[in-house]
Amino acid sequence: MQQAKASSSVSPLVTIITVNRNNIMGLHATLDSVVTQDFTNFEHIVIDGGSDDGSAELIGKYPHLSPSSITEPDKGIYNAMNKGITRAKGEYILFLNSGDELHDNGVLANIVQHLAGHDLIYGRDTLVKADGTRWLKPYPDLMTFSFMFRDTLPHSATFIRKQIFGTVGLYDEDMRICSDWKFFMLALFKHGCSSLYAPVPVSIFGLDGISADPTNFELVRTERQQVVDQYFPRLKSDLEELNHLRREQTDFRTLKEHLATSRLLQILRGFGLLRFMDELVPR
Repeated sequence: MQQAKASSSVSPLVTIITVNRNNIMGLHATLDSVVTQDFTNFEHIVIDGGSDDGSAELIGKYPHLSPSSITEPDKGIYNAMNKGITRAKGEYILFLNSGDELHDNGVLANIVQHLAGHDLIYGRDTLVKADGTRWLKPYPDLMTFSFMFRDTLPHSATFIRKQIFGTVGLYDEDMRICSDWKFFMLALFKHGCSSLYAPVPVSIFGLDGISADPTNFELVRTERQQVVDQYFPRLKSDLEELNHLRREQTDFRTLKEHLATSRLLQILRGFGLLRFMDELVPR
């Protein structure tokens, strides 16, 4: 397999940052997906947190990697990501952490046409469940506050213009899970950074990370609420009302599904006793 050579120019268009710690198998998959890219005007930096599983030795076997790659202890994933940002030379940054993969060899070549003129360019990611099931997730053309409040941009499929870190700030290292979500929220809705949806597959992302662990859902909720309370307090009541309406909508849909399959309802309708229900419950 012929390996692509990352750009040796002073300012590559894209910097791919891979954070790793003791995940040699995941790192191997990530590196293989990058080294075979058709597009070459990029640099690839690995920030390894002092792994002792052979990751450091593996990094040395990939000559395409930037000399800015390091292996040293860090203070957590966001500290490692910030280290990568300060070392990046590219105009745009993509975080493709160990275990994440670029979707195919043409990802960078396909995304380049969308990069000019926007601060955040997000594509689609293929989510992989523990049982191997895959789902190519779509995203809205317009990134709204209500969508971001309940979801997020895909970090492994979002190209971030490096200069906006100077405006928004680096990742909050005091947060355990939601610092990337906080960054996107502030970038979009506090600083007015522009965004563009490029509906092309960019990455393959395993749902086995810390944010996808059900035991961490309460922490995710707490950290997100802290961001809203601190930066968007006037929207708090509106968001609570919106969530209440969504729950009512879900309950209504459940009721419709139950009524639609109710044998008693069908019998009563057959006798013409529930004509008023026809608009509510489809036949």
